[in-house]
Order: sequence, then C-alpha cells, then structure tokens
Amino acid sequence: MTKAIDLENEYLTSDEVSDWLKVSRRTLHRWARLRKGPPSVKVGRSVYYRRTSVEQWLLALEQSHTGACSDGGQ
Repeated sequence: MTKAIDLENEYLTSDEVSDWLKVSRRTLHRWARLRKGPPSVKVGRSVYYRRTSVEQWLLALEQSHTGACSDGGQ
C-alpha cells in the first residue's frame, strides 16, 4: 500500500517559498541552478518545494553559520 501525497500541505510553490524566505523567485531559480538553495522538484513548468526539506535546509544553514562562529571570531 502506498502513501498518498498531500500536495497542498506537504509541498510549497515557488511563490510561497520566496514569500517565506523573503527572497525573489529569481533568487530561488539562481540558487537551484547553483545547487545552493533548498531542494526542489519540477513538475512540468511548476517547481515545488517539500516543506520539511526547506525547514531542514534552513536548519543546516543555521548550523553551518553557528559552527563557523564558534571559535570566538578568530
């Protein structure tokens, strides 16, 4: 038995992610091209982001920035 995917609750559109992160859709597109931003999936012409993947990406950024500053700025 396979689990049904709830697109409305599990996935966000580019507009929703850009609003959430306070960046433009163009920035999201550039990040995707550079493999720098949150993971996404393209379906036809639409791009979707799994909500939990965006959250994990943000946490990873937070941890990498926190770790870089843990030496007291030296």
